[in-house]
Amino acid sequence: MQGKTFKETNMKLLEAMAISVCAACFAAGGVQAGERCAPPPTSGLIVNVMDKGARGDGVSNDTKAIQFAVDLVAGSGGTVFVPDGVFMVDAVTGIRLGSDMTLRLSSGAIIKAIPNAATSYNLIRLDKVSNVSVIGGTLLGERSAHSGSAGQWGMGINILGAEHVVVEGVTAKDAWGDGFYVGNLSRNIKFCSIAADNNRRQGMSVVSVDGLSVLDSSFTNTGGVGPQGGIDIEPNDKDTVNDVRIRHSRFV
Repeated sequence: MQGKTFKETNMKLLEAMAISVCAACFAAGGVQAGERCAPPPTSGLIVNVMDKGARGDGVSNDTKAIQFAVDLVAGSGGTVFVPDGVFMVDAVTGIRLGSDMTLRLSSGAIIKAIPNAATSYNLIRLDKVSNVSVIGGTLLGERSAHSGSAGQWGMGINILGAEHVVVEGVTAKDAWGDGFYVGNLSRNIKFCSIAADNNRRQGMSVVSVDGLSVLDSSFTNTGGVGPQGGIDIEPNDKDTVNDVRIRHSRFV
C-alpha cells in the first residue's frame, strides 16, 4: 500500500478496519523487557511546571503556566516535568508542544480539560513539530461535563504534520472526541503502552501518516457517537496512510 491511498488499494479493507481493529490480527513483537520506547532527552534541562506558576490543585487554570514551561524548553532537547496533581487546562487553547523536547508526566499527574461547549479542542497539540516525546500521566477530557451538544472533535493528543514522535505510557480518557488523533501526513509516529478509555468518538483516529506503530496498548469503552472504533483508520480524500503496525494490544 506504500505510496498509494487506501482507496487506490483496497477500499473494502479500509471499511472493515474502520469499524474496529481486531486484536486477533496483531503480529507478534511488542516492546520487549528492558527496551526503551522513547529516546532519552538530548539535554539535561528539566523545567518543573510548578516552578512556573502551575498549581495542580484541580481548580486553578494552569494553561499559561504549562505553556510557558513548554516554550522555555522547546528546541533545547530538554524536559518539561508535570508532577502529581490535577492540572486544569483550557483545551480550546490547549498546550502546544514545540520541537526537540520531552513532556513527562508523573504517574499521578492529570492534565484535565476545563468544561466547555466547543465542537473541537485539543488538550495537547503537536503541529508541524519533530523529535518530541510525551511520556506518562493521564489526559482527562470533559465528556461528562461538556456544555454543548454539537461536534465530535475534542482530542486528548492531536498530532498534525509532525515527525519522529513517541507517546509512551499515556492514558487518554473521557474525551468529547478521540483520545489520540494522527493526521496531516505525520511521519514516524510511535505509541507504546498507551491507554484510551471511555472516549466518545474513537480511541484513536489515523487519518494521514507515513509510518505508525502501536505497541502494547489498550483501547476500551469507546462509544457515544460514530464511528466508535478502538482504532479507526480513516484517510480522507487525498490523504494517505502507509506502514501502520499494531502489535500486542487489546480492544474491549
